[in-house]
Amino acid sequence: MKLSSLATARRNLFVYSGDVKRLLLGAGSVIFITILLSTNLVPDRVNLHVGEVAPEEVRAPRTAEYENRAETERLRLRAMQLVNPRYYRVEFASQDALKTVDEVFEHVLSAQVEGRSVEHQADVIRQSCGVSLSPEAVKALVHAPIETINDLRAKLHQVVGRAMDREVHNRPDDLPALRTQVVEDVAKLNVPKQYLPALAQIAKASVRYNRLYDADSTERARRDEALKVAPVSWTVMKGEVIIRKGEVVTRQHIDKLTALGLMHPEMDFSRVAFVAVLVIVLIQLVALYVARYHPPIYSDIKRMGLLALIVVTCVVGMKVGQSALDLKASGVLAGYLGMLWVSTAAMLIAVLVHPNVACLVAAVLAAGIGASMDMELQYVTAAVLSGVVGVYAVARIVDRGSLVRLALAMAGTNTGLLWVLSGVAGQGWQVETAPAAAWGFGSGIGAALLFWLGVAVLERPFGIITHVGLLELSDPNRPILRRLLMEAPGTYHHSMVVGNLAERAAESIGADSMLVRAQAYYHDIGKMRRPQFFIENQRVENVHDRLSPSLSMLVVAAHVREGVEIALEHRLPPRIVDGIREHHGTSLVSFFYHQACAEQEPSSVLEQHFRYDGPKPRSKETAVLMLADSVEAASRSLVKPTPSKIEGMVYRIIQARLQDGQLDESDLTFRDIEKIASSFTRTLCGMLHARVEYPDVVAVQSKKALLNVANDLRPCPPEGEPKAASGPDEEAVAI
Repeated sequence: MKLSSLATARRNLFVYSGDVKRLLLGAGSVIFITILLSTNLVPDRVNLHVGEVAPEEVRAPRTAEYENRAETERLRLRAMQLVNPRYYRVEFASQDALKTVDEVFEHVLSAQVEGRSVEHQADVIRQSCGVSLSPEAVKALVHAPIETINDLRAKLHQVVGRAMDREVHNRPDDLPALRTQVVEDVAKLNVPKQYLPALAQIAKASVRYNRLYDADSTERARRDEALKVAPVSWTVMKGEVIIRKGEVVTRQHIDKLTALGLMHPEMDFSRVAFVAVLVIVLIQLVALYVARYHPPIYSDIKRMGLLALIVVTCVVGMKVGQSALDLKASGVLAGYLGMLWVSTAAMLIAVLVHPNVACLVAAVLAAGIGASMDMELQYVTAAVLSGVVGVYAVARIVDRGSLVRLALAMAGTNTGLLWVLSGVAGQGWQVETAPAAAWGFGSGIGAALLFWLGVAVLERPFGIITHVGLLELSDPNRPILRRLLMEAPGTYHHSMVVGNLAERAAESIGADSMLVRAQAYYHDIGKMRRPQFFIENQRVENVHDRLSPSLSMLVVAAHVREGVEIALEHRLPPRIVDGIREHHGTSLVSFFYHQACAEQEPSSVLEQHFRYDGPKPRSKETAVLMLADSVEAASRSLVKPTPSKIEGMVYRIIQARLQDGQLDESDLTFRDIEKIASSFTRTLCGMLHARVEYPDVVAVQSKKALLNVANDLRPCPPEGEPKAASGPDEEAVAI
């Protein structure tokens, strides 16, 4: 119970440790990608002032609305000018005007009593009443009867009263117009003409402003009217030229630059927060998908780290390319870069992680980059489709010419996608221009080259073997294979034949045939340590005739361990090492076991001693390798092989491996096993086909010469008797 509890605790600790590592990996990826994508939100600073000459062209990095302050101020000023001045009413202006009239006539009456001179009386009226009367007017009034004076006063009251009932503003033209009017009104009075000049002068001097300008009220009214004018909003589109090189900076230019944040750039932390949320959602989506449909990848922290590294590298490459080419304000060119890096990431993930994961990451990556970098929808779509095509294109790389085909396929795909999507967007054949076609073609070529470079850089550090690496490992000129050929030629030939058998069988069940072939080439490299102990390398005698069965078994079984050691020395990939370690599983070395059983009593302990250390094959590829190795070895013992003999031998060996439980840990199904057996039979029938047994030419010629001599020495037979045969059939000799 204690041991079980301890094992459970260790297992839980391991699971917890893995969860923590995945959490840290995800958090680090979110932070790093968010920082990279958020740098796009900080615009470059522009130092310009009104009246300066722009040293370079400035384009809008994004679409934005801004207030055209110059136009807004113009409209507000116009609205203020349309506001009439405000005046306040002078409360006693009319009474004061009539009072002036009365005062003048009072002085006239006083002058009649006092008998002063006309000039003196005019001065008194001017000083006391503020009315300037000519001496003739004063003289006419002074000599008028009292009844006439009262009548004149009453009529002048009416004229001045009517005039003061009007609004007289203290504007330049109001009072002169009113004085002109009262003079005309006086002229219409039914009075003696000698009094009209005096009355006109008194009326003109009496009328005054009854409405005075209210500066405060006018300013408030104008201000209120200006505020009613809404700010004029204009839109500047992404990529629009704000100011051209050599152009004089105006207020409108400054407004646009300020609205875009180019004058005083600041980080928009709200947008950064939303970018972080988007990145979290997308990364969580990928993690859930991998955990649900690809548990082995999710549980492998190293593979998940590789996935994160590829995605981050893609974003870094996008940012570096954008900065190097100064594409911050160009959504079109940024779209081309997106196609380049998204397809590169998709191809790398397809080869190094899994094709299904690659398709999802291509879509997620294109969506994230497109949303945060304001890429147009058609380029986001093109990036996704280019990535999916790339995943398909790298599904099988069988030779070095595949790189050329991959590059051409990606270039053609990108160019075609741009044409089609441009037509869908209603832009006609705009992308047929030379620069656009060059970018589309170049992005495909660049993606293929970056993919090849990425595989070369990432394959070995992460212990992953790809078809590109398998091509290199399968090269017979590699030093380790040339050494195997020189030191153990029989083993080398055996490995080549096993490779052919295993490759065909793997193809029949959909396994990785290139991996199986490479595993077959290296599965017996451990025999280089003691090649003479293996039958295919023996020429004179069998060394095992002088050894005990137990010692022979130890020497033979050691080639697995020694093969692993040699593979690690030469830094072969883990999948190749798995083929070396698992190609015998825990099978029984039956030849030496039966020899031992002849010397001692058979038992389970004795049988266990004559078994390989294992482990059993844990994949389809190593299981196929085990069966191909066994079948090839057994086929060399067939005498006069026929298709029925070969088929029986194949099925017997596979049945024996099944009964021994060697295939229990592999993913092979009974349908797969049937296909493997059929493939082995077809391949071996082609390799071991029956041949006509040609006669020995020298022996035939010697026999013919001997028969000729015997015929010469034999006496001639009588006539009529048949002659003896002179030699073998000519056709047989010819064969």
